[in-house]
Amino acid sequence: MDSFTDLIKHIKEATNILIAGHISPDGDAIGACCAMGLILKEMGKKYAILLEDPNPKYNYLLDMVNLESQIPEEACDLFIALDCADMERLGDFKEAHKEALITWNIDHHISNTNYSKYNYVDSQASSASEIVYDFYEETGISMNKNIAKSIYTGIVYDTARFKHSNTSPKTLDIASKLIEEPFDFSEIIRKLFDERPLITLQLQGVVLGNIESYCNDALIVSTLSIEEANKYGEGTEDTGGVVNILKNTKGSKVALFLCQKSQDEIKLSLRSEDPYDVCKIAQEFGGGGHTKAAGATINGTIEEAKEQIMPRLLELFE
Repeated sequence: MDSFTDLIKHIKEATNILIAGHISPDGDAIGACCAMGLILKEMGKKYAILLEDPNPKYNYLLDMVNLESQIPEEACDLFIALDCADMERLGDFKEAHKEALITWNIDHHISNTNYSKYNYVDSQASSASEIVYDFYEETGISMNKNIAKSIYTGIVYDTARFKHSNTSPKTLDIASKLIEEPFDFSEIIRKLFDERPLITLQLQGVVLGNIESYCNDALIVSTLSIEEANKYGEGTEDTGGVVNILKNTKGSKVALFLCQKSQDEIKLSLRSEDPYDVCKIAQEFGGGGHTKAAGATINGTIEEAKEQIMPRLLELFE
């Protein structure tokens, strides 16, 4: 694992820095990218953040930073990827990664492929945002409320309000230091976990109606097609977190949500508890993530995707 001392050196020497998160960025990717951008600003550096269509509910962070939806024409001499387990997850932004003089990959996914020239991957960290906090401590700059609420957003999102087992004493210690800054941390939790657009509730209702149970409720599976989603809106973008609802079924050990993103693209979301490792299964289909939270994409119809992955999941309970 490369050293933050090297990263600080590269930042100081860089003129144009790009920061990017994974496609369909979640709270951790957005929080980590915004925090990194704000840290670079405090270091007196020029930067731009690349994020693909981030959810407007994160505007309380995004409005504070230099956000770009396309790769700037100006050459990039330092590219920092955050919360992105492999280069393909950078989407169109991988082209900027390929062209950059120096590349860094900062992540916490156990499936990370170490695709950059320099890699800092800590699978014991709760989130990429927790790692960004570790980086902040190495820089010597002062904490402020905007950096604090960015890091807090990423940590609280990826730990699901400090509920998941990736929450460590260190995670809680960092959170306690962050909320010493004057920002409304309870409003962030409400916005991320309690506030839901009507379409989200409607789509969750469809998913719950499609539930299938296997192995005495140990395996819970559900689906959502584009046709079902389009009854309430355009596409399936408002289904974040629904796999966690499936996993909350009493007796559930593993949950699978198959979401149709296009006519021949199915996104798989997997959740589990000990001793079931869904990351290994996701990796078999070109995906990855964490032992208990992983995902992948399968080309084909929902039924074709189910035919491929269900035998592997059923094997877990033989």
